[in-house]
Amino acid sequence: MDNNFCVGCPGIQQPLCAVKDIYNGITLNEVISKAKKSASKYLVCHKNAIKIENGAMVITEKCDSCGLCKISCSNQLEKEYDKKIEKPIFAELGKLNIFLSNIFSDALVATEVKTEGNFRQKRIDAVIGKENSVILIKVLANVDKYNFYHRSYEEVMKEYKNKYPELGINIVFIVPESKIKKARQLEYDVICIDEIKSIV
Repeated sequence: MDNNFCVGCPGIQQPLCAVKDIYNGITLNEVISKAKKSASKYLVCHKNAIKIENGAMVITEKCDSCGLCKISCSNQLEKEYDKKIEKPIFAELGKLNIFLSNIFSDALVATEVKTEGNFRQKRIDAVIGKENSVILIKVLANVDKYNFYHRSYEEVMKEYKNKYPELGINIVFIVPESKIKKARQLEYDVICIDEIKSIV
């Protein structure tokens, strides 16, 4: 990654890509109705490798080149990334939120989304809310738990399809690139992070 990509944001001291507003802990009903509550501020860098000098980001030697800050930059129109982005995304759902919000900038993205229904309250790792559809996302580091989470997400999908029959609802499982071969050999319906743009 080119660590010198930041030229600052005109008229402000702190570049917008250093800290992002994310929606976390809202309900699936709020995502569907686009009833946004107040967003939370969330640091982009998972290595604390960003410092601000003269209104621009300077990337320090702590950087592991995951590229999340570059994806978050509004001046970078091409949202390119590689598998290094997996590390922060699989470690923190807030980083997944930042990633998805920048890839799907026209959608409402929320993480740790609460559900309601005829089951104990469940949390969906991430939801992408589009105009007439939602995508329920599970980040699955351990593919052996696929069937358990698949049943759980299917229950949520069925419940919400009954509540919102006109709404398109899909489920996507994201696994690390190192696990994708095993998951597909087991005939699990999964993707890895470099296929994320294909889900919408």
